[in-house]
Amino acid sequence: MPEEKTMDFAWVRQFLSDNAEADYQKFSAGLVPGCDNMLGVRIPKLRLLAKQICRQDFRAFLQAKPDEYFEEIMLQGLVLASAKMPMDERLQWLAGFLPQIANWSICDCTCTTFNLKKPQDARQMYSFLLPYANSPLPFARRFVLVMLLAHYLQPDYLTDILRLIEEIAGGEYYVDMAKAWLLSTLFVKYREEGLAYLRQSRLDDFTYNKSLQKILESRRMLPEDKELIRSLKRK
Repeated sequence: MPEEKTMDFAWVRQFLSDNAEADYQKFSAGLVPGCDNMLGVRIPKLRLLAKQICRQDFRAFLQAKPDEYFEEIMLQGLVLASAKMPMDERLQWLAGFLPQIANWSICDCTCTTFNLKKPQDARQMYSFLLPYANSPLPFARRFVLVMLLAHYLQPDYLTDILRLIEEIAGGEYYVDMAKAWLLSTLFVKYREEGLAYLRQSRLDDFTYNKSLQKILESRRMLPEDKELIRSLKRK
């Protein structure tokens, strides 16, 4: 890890305080069960703040790991995913951050912030993710699934993704829902591969049927496939 540094975070806390909305806090807290440390700052405002931190000594911010508030943990994810640094360093920060993820919101927002357009970056991240498929931490496993959804739904990865959907341990709601989300999106994008998998899937009934439900809810689904998908539902 980079050498530890100190930084005055008073301005970060002030920004969070100035942009906290009581009504939004009440609404958002209802969507993130168990989160009792939320101030109520909207995600676009947090992304703006993360950009400001990235232009300063972002390593000191990451080293400090501020975590009194939900928004501070979210900021850690946004900063480590977007600050300019070598991928090797980014993955070191990410390894330290994953155990802090305790809800779907921080998990998913962090996943969608990474820029993996460079093939080497994508391959390096993929190698990093694979061991976490067996993590005892449910949100680390969800992180793998959402990263696959956000960055790896491509022909070269389809076989691996379908294998991981089955191999990653489920049984936790937010892991199972991530599997369903990933599988439904894969079906809509790669119909033949997705259909072949569904016809021989060994997923548990809850996750399997949730996948079908999400496929049916997709606006990109072909109308003629609706009856087919309904016919695959397990009783």
